[in-house]
Amino acid sequence: TSEPISEFVPNGFINFTNNNDNVGNLDIYGLDLSTDFQYRFPGAVLKLWGNYSYVDGNFDIKGFDKRDIPSVARNKVKLGLTYRNKGKTNYFITPNIQWIDDTPVLSQDLGNSQNLKANSYFITNLYMGIDDFTIQGLSLFMQVHNLFDKRYENAGAEFDTTFAKM
Repeated sequence: TSEPISEFVPNGFINFTNNNDNVGNLDIYGLDLSTDFQYRFPGAVLKLWGNYSYVDGNFDIKGFDKRDIPSVARNKVKLGLTYRNKGKTNYFITPNIQWIDDTPVLSQDLGNSQNLKANSYFITNLYMGIDDFTIQGLSLFMQVHNLFDKRYENAGAEFDTTFAKM
């Protein structure tokens, strides 16, 4: 029998070891803008709002050309409105639209990942609820993400190790 090589877990063995090195340098800069407009009228409030985000930069991987930052969309826009009723029943409804720009995907084959991108997408979301539901301080709400069930891609990473292989 071999001797345990782990004192962290009593009688444990280290099955395999590995280490990670930084793969290069990352330079990022960006800008976030937001605005909102609120209109009050008797018993209700209407709020229009929007956000814009811009992110750019370079991912400089040792031994490869500089490339876009993986998993980060360069442009994002989110617009919405919130109607809040302040009458006998305090309820709110917030529809919003969201646009996400093409998003670079990092591949295990770093030499071929420069052009891998998740396509841009546009979705609609809905958030609504009731404040002070039956008792003071209790809120009930519901959120529907991707209200119209539009198919879209989300940038992840493409690697050959999966949970099934671990």
